[in-house]
Amino acid sequence: MENPIPYKSWCCLNGEFFDPGKPLLMLQNRSFCYGDALFETIHAFGTEPRHFQHHFRRLMAGMETLGMRVPPYFDQEQLYGLIVKLLNKMRIFGSARIRITVFRNDGGLYTPATDEVSFTIEATPLEQQKYTLNEKGLFIDIFTDIPKPQNMLSPYKTANALLFVMAAKYKQSKSLGDCIIINTEGKIVEATSSNIFIIKGKNIYTPRLSDGCIAGIMRLKIIELAPKVGLIVNDNASLVEANLLAADEIFLTNAVTGLRWVMGFRDRRFFCSYAKKINQYLNKDTFGD
Repeated sequence: MENPIPYKSWCCLNGEFFDPGKPLLMLQNRSFCYGDALFETIHAFGTEPRHFQHHFRRLMAGMETLGMRVPPYFDQEQLYGLIVKLLNKMRIFGSARIRITVFRNDGGLYTPATDEVSFTIEATPLEQQKYTLNEKGLFIDIFTDIPKPQNMLSPYKTANALLFVMAAKYKQSKSLGDCIIINTEGKIVEATSSNIFIIKGKNIYTPRLSDGCIAGIMRLKIIELAPKVGLIVNDNASLVEANLLAADEIFLTNAVTGLRWVMGFRDRRFFCSYAKKINQYLNKDTFGD
């Protein structure tokens, strides 16, 4: 099913709906000035956000970590309802990418004048209606210029994303499908917008959260689904370049695109047999296929 062309674009700001083509935020917005914000990207289908409970929990945990004050109206049920309303207003009835951004309200310099927050919700239609495994595998390499620090902010998606911007520019300059980010100890962390999984024999490995990776929602789903295809999950692994070179399969995951399999890392080439099987279970679990 194709998405109809929206009659008009909308966005949501603090529960109200506006034309995103008109000015909505002030120049003093703390997300713009200091990156003082968190965001979630969610896959929606049929006007319903998928795996929403997990996304909401991570958002709440991130807000608590940043010392943001959660408004009494900012609960799971209302936020879910606003996403559904936005998708209906935009007439997106197929697949969509949702972005929720929560930012501390204007005021102060580095020291905030308040811990009260505002939020926005945006929606973008997607061509692929469900999770479709890429036909041509990705080629990847390691981005070493800026290691990712391991700290209390590492598991969350913050508006301070320059590390990922620079990694993506490196990917672009090298004509890669993606690149791998390492931490300050040289351990494998994640890709530019995805978690990473490595399969060796009957074992599947993904970097442990304490090494600095995003606490991905799709990461949780793969950890849950992998045993159904006969894999033994190791989600507390500390991985290095040698693990990439020794792998049988490598794939990347995020909540919007699902799985993307990796064909090559330098001179190594990989299969995608388990990735195909997991993707089938993922679509069945998410969409009932």
